[in-house]
Amino acid sequence: MDFEALRSLGRLLAGQQLLLAAMSADAGWDQAIPNAWMASAPRHPFWLFTLAQVIKAAGANLTAADRRAPPACTATVSVHGVHAPAAASERALTGKGEKQSWRKKHVAPASPCHARLCHHPASAESKQCRVARRWDWLEATTGPVMLHAAVAAFRAAGGRGLTVLEPGVIYPVDWRDTISGPRDGEGDAHSACNPLHARFNDTACKLRHPGAFAITYWTHSWGR
Repeated sequence: MDFEALRSLGRLLAGQQLLLAAMSADAGWDQAIPNAWMASAPRHPFWLFTLAQVIKAAGANLTAADRRAPPACTATVSVHGVHAPAAASERALTGKGEKQSWRKKHVAPASPCHARLCHHPASAESKQCRVARRWDWLEATTGPVMLHAAVAAFRAAGGRGLTVLEPGVIYPVDWRDTISGPRDGEGDAHSACNPLHARFNDTACKLRHPGAFAITYWTHSWGR
C-alpha cells in the first residue's frame, strides 16, 4: 500500500517462497515488520497459519472486563494474544509432525485511556481514546503486531520458506522518524522524507536511501 517502486524486484523475488520486510532492526518492537508490503507464492502455509491466529486473536485480544463493558469501551486492548490452530491442524499448517506449543502472550504497554473514561462516553477525551484503542485492537489482531508475532511463532514451530528482508530494502523510511517527528519549524534530518513537513522532498529522500528497492512515506492515503 502507498508504495513507489524504485527498481525491479526481480532479484529480490528470485527463488523465494514468501517475502516480508523489516522496517527496524529492533526485533523486540512488535511493529518492526509492517504489513504494507508482502510477496508470496500461492498457497504458502504461512497464510493459513496466520489466518487461524487472526480468528482466535480477534476475541482473545479483549480482556474479560472488556467483554463485560458497555459498547463504548469494547475496543480496549490490554493483552496481545497469539493463538495458533488446534493441535490437529498444526501438522498441516507447518509441515512438522511434532506437537508444538503455540500460545504466546504479549502484555501491551499501559494505555493512558483508562476505563474511567467509559463513565463519560460523550466526552471528547473518551471518543479519542476509543478510536485509539480500536486502532490498537486492529493492529494486534490483523496488523503488523499480529504479523510480527505470527512470523516468530511460525519460525519457532519450524515453518519454512519465509524470508524477512533487512531494514532499508523495502522500508527505507521509518515512520517513527518522520510522521511521528516534527511537522513544522526547521525540522530535522528526516524532514525531507516527512510528507507532513514543509521540507518534504521525495527526490532528496530517495537520494538518502540508494539501496532501497521501494519506498513508502507512510501517508496512509488508503485510510482517508
